[in-house]
Amino acid sequence: MSELIFEFLVNKSVGVFLLTVFIVAARPLVLKWLNANVAYRLWLTIPTYLLLPVNLVEQTINVPVQVFFAQSGIELPEFNPIQTMSANSFIKELLLIWSVGFLVFGGIFVHRYRVLKASLQSFEYKIPVILSSNSWFHGGNNIKPVKTSLVNMPAVFGCINSYLILPKDFENYPKQQQLIILSHELYHLKRSDHRFNLLRVFIKCLFWFNPLIYFADRYVEVDQELSCDLGVIHSAEQFGLRQYGETLINAISNNNSAYLVSQWNYRKLIKVRLQMLKNTGQKRWHSWVAAIFAMVSIWTTSSVIGGEQVDKVAKVTTAYPVDIVQPRYPREAVKNNIEGSVTIEFDLSKSGAVLSPRVVEAEPKGVFEDVALKAFSQWQFGKETKRNNLVYTMKFQLTKTPAKQISKQDIRALKKQLAEIEIAEKEVGDELARLKKRLKLSKEEQARLPHLETYHQQLLELKLAIRSDLS
Repeated sequence: MSELIFEFLVNKSVGVFLLTVFIVAARPLVLKWLNANVAYRLWLTIPTYLLLPVNLVEQTINVPVQVFFAQSGIELPEFNPIQTMSANSFIKELLLIWSVGFLVFGGIFVHRYRVLKASLQSFEYKIPVILSSNSWFHGGNNIKPVKTSLVNMPAVFGCINSYLILPKDFENYPKQQQLIILSHELYHLKRSDHRFNLLRVFIKCLFWFNPLIYFADRYVEVDQELSCDLGVIHSAEQFGLRQYGETLINAISNNNSAYLVSQWNYRKLIKVRLQMLKNTGQKRWHSWVAAIFAMVSIWTTSSVIGGEQVDKVAKVTTAYPVDIVQPRYPREAVKNNIEGSVTIEFDLSKSGAVLSPRVVEAEPKGVFEDVALKAFSQWQFGKETKRNNLVYTMKFQLTKTPAKQISKQDIRALKKQLAEIEIAEKEVGDELARLKKRLKLSKEEQARLPHLETYHQQLLELKLAIRSDLS
């Protein structure tokens, strides 16, 4: 379980890093040629990617394969496995460090959230009816404004329940300024930006060890405010750009005292927001640009992650065993006509002994894993430089399989299996040809030669059997 969590965090962390780089690089062009709304939508790519499976883009993995046949009614003797080394301790230590960081950052946020929520007080203020003419405004009169000593500025806050925080002296603001500020905050409520901010905090807690997350989060907040400005200007009819800009300038005098809210005033953003008021062009095809960019970015990132996984698994094209221990074909599997495979990742010592074998894939699960590991632990590879993260597949095949109707799904699976076997057969055949051409072979190569010939013959027989099934 710990290995799965660790692999998820590593893969998603690399993916989020790549997506962030893509978005930050494209952001200046988006703001210049499109608008802030598109820039803000691009950031939704990251939470979307986190919800998708790691192996979004399927990659073909070809590894050396050894096929073991079973005769019905015959059970091969068991072997005592050699002692193996565990590689889980380091992963567990890293997960412990991550868990501590996640709990610390999450605990700080939860504490601040509860303190701010506890400080909220009801505020007798009625939202002007004139705002109901905005097309995006709904239910504004049912929103209960609140006030707090911790935030002296208009803001939106909450998770399940939403709160509109207003300054104590908000009623003393000019009427036009009140309308503009309320329109801005209600637009935040309409888009649920305050809930999206909670998701931002969760992502920062999840990847607290990645400094790029904090760097990118500042841009997310900028784009959120710019996008909200753009939405209000296009939706509201009570005021224009000049009035909106004047309200921004007047807001500079207020102080920002909390970061858990969607805020009207953000002192560092005022200048940027004033500049972006010049670029309010918005067209329908802009949304398609954001969607296409998101899909391409996610597909590219998933391809890179998938390629890394393939590279990790495929570091084995030249590692062949010189001493193979036959695994015991489970009696229940023979009885129930079950075939399958087990892919094992392992390390090699300098003497060629198998170290730390671990199952990375098994089909079907819970049938062949134990017998495969027990036998594979006793395999011997040729003496060579110590190597790590090698992969080998053990396939379990019955000598006689009952005749059955092959479905289209079975045909696709057989074709995929045939392609894998053909690649393995070619690699082994090339290795045999290379060894046979040499005049002098080392003792290790002489010992490996008959095993390669047997392995090559098994692959040929299996290839012919599958072709026969397909025909």
